[in-house]
Amino acid sequence: MYLKLRNIGKITEADIELTGMTVIAGENNTGKSTVSKALFSAFNSLYKYEDEIYKARYQTVSRAISRYISSRYNLIEQNFQFNDLFNENLNEHINLIILNPKEEDFDKHFQNIHELIISVMTEFGLSETGESDENSDNVNELKLSITDALKISNQDIHNRLTTNIFRGEFDDQVNNLYIDGEASIELIIKNGTTIFNIEKNTVKYIGNPKMLKTQAVYLDDPFVLDDKTNFWIMSRRNDHRSMLKRRLLEESKSDTIEQIVVDKKIDKIFEKLNSVVSGDLISDGRRNVSYRPKEREESIRMSNISSGLKTFIIIKELLQNGTLEKNGTLILDEPEIHLHPEWQILLAELIVLIQKEFGMHILLTTHSPYFLYAVEVFTARYDLKEQCNYYIAENIMNDVVFRNVSESIDEIYKKLSDPFQKLENLSYE
Repeated sequence: MYLKLRNIGKITEADIELTGMTVIAGENNTGKSTVSKALFSAFNSLYKYEDEIYKARYQTVSRAISRYISSRYNLIEQNFQFNDLFNENLNEHINLIILNPKEEDFDKHFQNIHELIISVMTEFGLSETGESDENSDNVNELKLSITDALKISNQDIHNRLTTNIFRGEFDDQVNNLYIDGEASIELIIKNGTTIFNIEKNTVKYIGNPKMLKTQAVYLDDPFVLDDKTNFWIMSRRNDHRSMLKRRLLEESKSDTIEQIVVDKKIDKIFEKLNSVVSGDLISDGRRNVSYRPKEREESIRMSNISSGLKTFIIIKELLQNGTLEKNGTLILDEPEIHLHPEWQILLAELIVLIQKEFGMHILLTTHSPYFLYAVEVFTARYDLKEQCNYYIAENIMNDVVFRNVSESIDEIYKKLSDPFQKLENLSYE
């Protein structure tokens, strides 16, 4: 897998190979997180995108029908529980009208929806409000709303959905702030290249979209489970932290046999994880999350857990519920922050083991020479050295540059150790 960025965020140009494990090291403010955000946004915009397009159409048609019924039967004033009306038959007709938008089929399915609404409302003892001409106008307005929704192309819907993901991730600043013109991202997976063209923070074109069956998981904040944002609000957000929290609160998606296979893969990983975090994540089903240590009845709220331990709890839960899966993509943005050097070594080994057992594409950013060395040692120990790429991120002449230094990793150590050398020099003055 390859990622090519042009005029994204503060990056003018970057070509990153994402095969096995990719490590980007550098000082602060060199665009490392920009690469992470771009990969997350591009990758996840392709995740089951045809389902997302269908879902967008379905929601639009459903809302149009909701407005029509509320207006025609004055449900707002009657405080009627509107959702009760959306029974299985109505949903089935909505599906049919979306899947068969041809005019001859549309009229038939629309008539079925109209008749079903009248039947259901009559059953509840509700009658139409307003004059017949006004009601006729409402019917025509409903028909027009649905027709307009069905006329929008799949590409336009996909562009808008993808724009929302990029804007949510980049806080509405996707394009390079210092260079006018179009931005682009190329995501190359196997033999397919998907191109995203972005103007004024809006995705204008997606060339050769390749539907993906896995999502990229992006971890950069161990405090994500401290957030008590309402789950419904969180479910509507597109940023990586909201997505991560949703995945952490999900039940395991693996069936029995898949779980057995996964358990065998993670035995060695869990042996090391349990030396630090032997308990489990507990959720009350709403927004409160806590950690229950092994053989303890009382659980500890996440806000009272040390930041270093949270990182291991999150990784353990992602493994247990099947979020981290074979051939998946994992983005770790400076995960060594908040960790004691001993735990940095353990985390580095865990990351390498995850890549080895699941064959994941892992993008790892760091500015710690200590953590970088731990990664280098364990990739060699587990025979993954050839599957690891190292990049250095630098600010040169007001521009961010990414260089592949896999054959000269010492350049990274020199760059990251320069501040310590300056301190050493000062101590002798």
